[in-house]
Parts: sequence; C-alpha cells; structure tokens
Amino acid sequence: GGEAPASGASSSNDSGEAPATVGEAMAKKYETDQARKAETQGMSEVRQRKKRRADYLGEVNKRNDAPLLLGLLLAFVGPAAIILAIAFSTGYIDNLVQSSITIR
Repeated sequence: GGEAPASGASSSNDSGEAPATVGEAMAKKYETDQARKAETQGMSEVRQRKKRRADYLGEVNKRNDAPLLLGLLLAFVGPAAIILAIAFSTGYIDNLVQSSITIR
C-alpha cells in the first residue's frame, strides 16, 4: 500500500550505512563539515587540529582491511604454495634431498 520506498536518502544516511550515491556522500560530508565548523568555533588552532586528527582516526578505525590483506597474502603465498605442492607431489623435493645427502 502506502509504504515509502526503502532507498530514500534519509534512511540510508540515518542508519549509518555508506551513502548510495555521490550526491548523498557529498551532502553528508557538507553536513559534517558545517557541524565541525560550528563545533570548533572558539577553539584554538591546535585543538582544532587534534579534533580533526581524532575524527580521521575514528573513520580509519571503522575501515575493514581484512579483504585487502587476505588478497595480498594469497597473491604472494598462493603461487609459492602451489609450486611447492607440485614439487612435493612429483617427488622433486625427495630427489633434491637424496642428491644433497649422498656425496658423489
């Protein structure tokens, strides 16, 4: 019936989700910048800088770096593990060990 669409601009910004469009992201940034200006009026420059740094660190702490780090790990460790598995399964490693133990 008379329900509002679920993808409204106010619902995506109020729930703490990432904005769906660039326009929403810019509007949210503008609002936070205006709120920060009103909040920091009368503060010294050092306090403003410290507050900006704390706000930035708060944003960075929300970021999830696990997919990036797992991707990098797979990119570097994956090929080496595959090569070692193939070398082991074909007996190449056993052959190397035997040839290094025996003196010719």
